[in-house]
Amino acid sequence: MPTQTVEPIATASHDAWTLHAGASKAIACQLPDDDGTTMIKCDTNGHKQTFTKDVLVPPAEKITSVTTHFRHNGSAGNLKGRFTFYENPNYWTGADRGIGAAWGENNEVAALHPSGVDWSPDNFASAEMGVEGRLPAGAWYSVTTINAVVVFSPAKGSWACMLVSILGSILGTGLLLSQMPDLIDTFNRAAQGKLVIHGHEAVEMYADLKANPHRRHFL
Repeated sequence: MPTQTVEPIATASHDAWTLHAGASKAIACQLPDDDGTTMIKCDTNGHKQTFTKDVLVPPAEKITSVTTHFRHNGSAGNLKGRFTFYENPNYWTGADRGIGAAWGENNEVAALHPSGVDWSPDNFASAEMGVEGRLPAGAWYSVTTINAVVVFSPAKGSWACMLVSILGSILGTGLLLSQMPDLIDTFNRAAQGKLVIHGHEAVEMYADLKANPHRRHFL
C-alpha cells in the first residue's frame, strides 16, 4: 500500500500562532526537522494553528491509517501542546504532550475523522491539520514540524492514470493498454510501496511539463 507523509501547504481557519523563523508558517512546519531554524510559536493557552495540506497521490480508494507527528519544545516547566484535525464544527485532538527546553517529537494514531466517523479519502482531503497550545500564562511553546503519515489503498487505475498522463507527455506518444501491467509493476517495485513525490509536487510538475515541452527530457 502507498504511504505518504502529508505536509502543511497554507494557513487555514485557525491562525493564532506566530511565525518565529522561516519563510511562512506552512514552510516552517514542513520537513526536515530543523528545530530552531524554522518554527512557529504560541504563548497563549488554547490558541490553535491549522493548515490545508497535501493531496494524496495516487488518488485513494480507502484510507487504512492516519498517524500524526509533530516536533516541539518549550520555555520550561509543564508546557504542553497537542495535534488537532479540524473540520467545521468538529475537532479531533490528540493527547496533551509535555515538553521542556529540549526538542522532542510525538507520534499518535488518529483513528477517526473529527466528526467521529472513519477516515475516507473525501473527509481526509477536507480536514485541516495543526496544533493547539496548552500552556500556563507567561510561557511559550514552539513547533518546527507538523505532518500526518497516511497509509491508503489507491483507487483502481489511479497509478495507471498518473503514469499515462506523465509518460505520455514525455514520450509524445500513446501507451498501449497491454504495456500498463508491466509498467505499473516496475514503478511499484522501484518505489518500494512509498510515494516518491508529494501530491502538490506532482501537480506542479505536470503543469510545468505542459507549459514547457522542451524540459520533458530532463525528468
